Amino acid sequence: MRHDEVPLDDILNAARRATSYIAGMSHHAFLRDAKTRAAVLFELVIMGEAASRVSESFRDAHPELPWKRMIALRNFYVHAYEVVNSDLVWVTLTRYVPRIEAVLSLLLPPEPPTDDPAV
Repeated sequence: MRHDEVPLDDILNAARRATSYIAGMSHHAFLRDAKTRAAVLFELVIMGEAASRVSESFRDAHPELPWKRMIALRNFYVHAYEVVNSDLVWVTLTRYVPRIEAVLSLLLPPEPPTDDPAV
């Protein structure tokens, strides 16, 4: 698990950022907002790349996470960017990403508290 903490943390943080980008946003507004679509795609790419860096033994031990889907989506978004369907990105973002975030929140240790109020 120690080796896997960094990519797992990357997946969790990317999922949190992606969902924060659409907080309060409708599907229609998402489709009209090119910056948000681009930002979300970038976070989904990070999630897939980080998923590919998680050890196979950890992935096998946690089949509740869609490892293959995350990795496949990353590859698709990077290599077939010209045919990305924003409606399907929305479905991924609203249906799958919150589940991934919830599972990883339970698997990863909480962030240690800091004494620095600026952090």
